[in-house]
Amino acid sequence: MIWIGCSGWSYKDWGGFIYPMGTSGNLKQYSSFFNTVEVNVTFYREVSPTTVASWIRTVSATKNFRFSVKAPMEISHRLIITDTKRAIESMQRFSRTHLYPLQESGYAGILLIQLPPWFSSSNLPKLLDFLNGADFGGVRVAVEFRNLELLRSIEIRSGIQEIGFTVAEIDSPDGTFMFRDNGPGARYYRFHGRNQKSWKGFSQKPSDRYNYYYRHDELVALAQLVRKSMERGDEIFVYFNNHPFGNAPRNALEFSEIMGTGGSARQKQLI
Repeated sequence: MIWIGCSGWSYKDWGGFIYPMGTSGNLKQYSSFFNTVEVNVTFYREVSPTTVASWIRTVSATKNFRFSVKAPMEISHRLIITDTKRAIESMQRFSRTHLYPLQESGYAGILLIQLPPWFSSSNLPKLLDFLNGADFGGVRVAVEFRNLELLRSIEIRSGIQEIGFTVAEIDSPDGTFMFRDNGPGARYYRFHGRNQKSWKGFSQKPSDRYNYYYRHDELVALAQLVRKSMERGDEIFVYFNNHPFGNAPRNALEFSEIMGTGGSARQKQLI
């Protein structure tokens, strides 16, 4: 099974494409085009259980939808490194209010733990303690390394896999992922774009680093790598994070067509 969507669904500059002109969109409209979404708002701020319940109600007309959720920055960027015990406690609260409801309703995808670029190999024991000690509400977990040394380490990747978790594959200006045969299981892909100029630069708009539109040939090459995982019988989650100016939904729809999953009438309206 493959799930293809975007990192977030509410952006003002998506109006006029999948949303009416002048609107930033809504989940019901989004879910008529895609079968999954990566919830990023939880990374930046606290979201109430009432809001989580509203997400579930919004997509309740179909069971063919999945919410992947990003762990709070407070946990991934601070507590795992500075206070593992508190990180585990905070994760328990987050699981109770977010992951358990999604899992029990059948709409849970993957929990993404995005680690900061300064997370180094010396911090790995703390990460393993956290992963082994935290309650994730039965939701599968993907770890995203932004430290290239860790991301490219076969030894570290295998160690994460052996204890029941997965390492997120990312496409970014730092490089394109490679297929790695780590055995069957869920795979998590994040396509950040290839805006080399703004990726590590300073800008008044942090979103500039994700301002990139994938060409058709680039999507075809990425699809070839993803298909190798599908041949293993894996469950695949693919998210486009190149959200500025509607690039993410446009590329996600085209990618769905390339993968042979873009057959809905709603999708064909825009492809």
